[in-house]
Amino acid sequence: MAFKDLKVRWQRSYKWAEFKISDYLDDAPDAVIEGLVRTLFSKLGGTYDNGYSKEMCDWVTRPEFSQIKRRIYLKRSRNVLRDAEGDFKDLQDSMDRLADMGLTRIRMMST
Repeated sequence: MAFKDLKVRWQRSYKWAEFKISDYLDDAPDAVIEGLVRTLFSKLGGTYDNGYSKEMCDWVTRPEFSQIKRRIYLKRSRNVLRDAEGDFKDLQDSMDRLADMGLTRIRMMST
């Protein structure tokens, strides 16, 4: 599913369960998905105590994951500049702009 965040949503009854998993994991290796599935079923069975698998944690915390998924996340996020160029913003420019608008009294001083 195209969720804004990395998450799983599920519904269940006595005889069935339906899982909707974030598409941020669409390119994850099988071991990552299998670890997630084991975690989900342990939660459903009331035996959840091990947390997420090492494979899952390693996959989503590696720097490449956030770099690859950043554009998708920003596109789905509201209240984020969609036409920003470049990878970084100058904090000094932002603070000056806020001060000029009267939204803060703090002006950062260049060192």
